[in-house]
Amino acid sequence: MTIAYERRSTFSVFQHYYATVLPEVVPRVMVVGAVAVSVYMVQMHFDWVLHTSGLHVLGSFVGYFVIFRCSNTFMMYRRTEMVIADFRATALTLMSQGVDFMLGPGDDDDGSQKDAVLEGKVNVVRLVLAFAVLYKLHTRMAYHGYMRGRIEADCKEQIVYDCARLRGLLRADEFDRVFAFLGFEFELEDGGSDYYSVTTEPLPRPTTFLVALLRQQFMKLAGKKHGYLERVLNLADSQISRLLKIYADTSQTVMTPLPLPYCHLCRLLMVCFLLVYMTQLQPRLGIVANIMVPMLLAFAFFGIDAIATEIEDPLGDDPSDLDTLTVISQLELEGVALLKLHEDGALESFQFVQAPTAYQGVPRFLALSDNVQQVEEFVAKAPT
Repeated sequence: MTIAYERRSTFSVFQHYYATVLPEVVPRVMVVGAVAVSVYMVQMHFDWVLHTSGLHVLGSFVGYFVIFRCSNTFMMYRRTEMVIADFRATALTLMSQGVDFMLGPGDDDDGSQKDAVLEGKVNVVRLVLAFAVLYKLHTRMAYHGYMRGRIEADCKEQIVYDCARLRGLLRADEFDRVFAFLGFEFELEDGGSDYYSVTTEPLPRPTTFLVALLRQQFMKLAGKKHGYLERVLNLADSQISRLLKIYADTSQTVMTPLPLPYCHLCRLLMVCFLLVYMTQLQPRLGIVANIMVPMLLAFAFFGIDAIATEIEDPLGDDPSDLDTLTVISQLELEGVALLKLHEDGALESFQFVQAPTAYQGVPRFLALSDNVQQVEEFVAKAPT
């Protein structure tokens, strides 16, 4: 959940501690301070100073190196913002096409056409929303799960609720097939462990299955006098392809961290510079120059590095990450609004379910009315 704050005030931001660099940086600064005190005491006792003529050049280079890294990650953050906005617009467009372009039953309808129309609208809305939930679930576990082979307990807890959300939107057979593609090496009912294993073997992603269902849904009603005009297929397929492209771009962003040699060199140079800097200070300059200044330098370097690390993957669940859960909730409301506008009874197939309090940023979510009981049972048997 993104934290809102007063951006124009200089001093109001100082009241924040959570969701800033302080929790991560302060312990490192304290270590630098302890080293600075030790070096200062040694220099005072032995009257020893290491003179380094090229230190200012090294400091300028390290500063540029760290800022350049942060700048690149910020560009990635902004790019991901645009990807999320594009995802929302594309999903909404596809839902609108599936609902609004339906021609509807004719005058000679014996009831079968109306049933097919209602089923088609419900299927498009629920499958698009299921794709959105899978999109979020993938960002939770792509790096630590699919790349590193395990996820933490708190991440697993949120994944359980994502799966419950999927169960509310999918039929039993559809959910079983989607779940088989997720690559979990644990049961959702498992609990009590700090880490849970995820396979790192290449697997088909469940979004491929959902895309196939969406395309089949449009094909099923294309050319029917109560369904879609055939040219609607081109419009819908372009939006489906765009969803896949957004999914692939997002997956690439999450699963491609900063190259290890770059990160290793950046942090090694920071530490080396701080150590060398402390050994060349003059003890006669006092505590401020010999202890406080190195600590401020450490705060600047480590703070910028922490910011770069934080926004490198902006699709997690940290306070500074992009709020994709709100985007999905907004899509649910817009899907309900689309169905409500037509007043043909399709909306009766859905209802909102109260989300567990531990489900971060989600007070309620949409589910098929026939699946509400299964969702509640699913959540109840899953330990957290």
